[in-house]
Amino acid sequence: MIVKYWVQPAPEPKRELRKRIKELEEKLENELFSLEIFYVLFDIIIGLGTQPTIESVLGTYSIQRIMLDYESPKKVKIYLNWKHVSNRVYSFKYVKIIFNSPSAYDIDYNMTRTKEGDEYVITILTEIYNNRDKLINYISKANDFLMRFTKDLATYLLY
Repeated sequence: MIVKYWVQPAPEPKRELRKRIKELEEKLENELFSLEIFYVLFDIIIGLGTQPTIESVLGTYSIQRIMLDYESPKKVKIYLNWKHVSNRVYSFKYVKIIFNSPSAYDIDYNMTRTKEGDEYVITILTEIYNNRDKLINYISKANDFLMRFTKDLATYLLY
């Protein structure tokens, strides 16, 4: 598990450490499935394991990361890494769900919106939902980590 978070500016690390940090950031970006959480008080990225791969009629893709944004309006953004795309499908880089209210949402993606594109995105979201087991395990690991982290941080700050 790799965790990246943003804090107040710190002194520039030495060259060796900068190189190691860059390697970890590249691994987090390109190899691991990550969960990004953007909240009012903090932003954190947790790299949890290999990217889950989904094979479908649209092609083969892995879920690179899921971004949760708790600022208003709340958003869930799913980044996809396409390995194979059927000829009739566009390779979407991301699919975003914007929750305008508890019962109303909007779908967005990185291309001009069309009826056909909306249908593909709904298919992608359905396939992700049908293959949610691995994602649920990763999210549970992230939840356990965050609960332990906040508990330990609170204990540290109190003493």
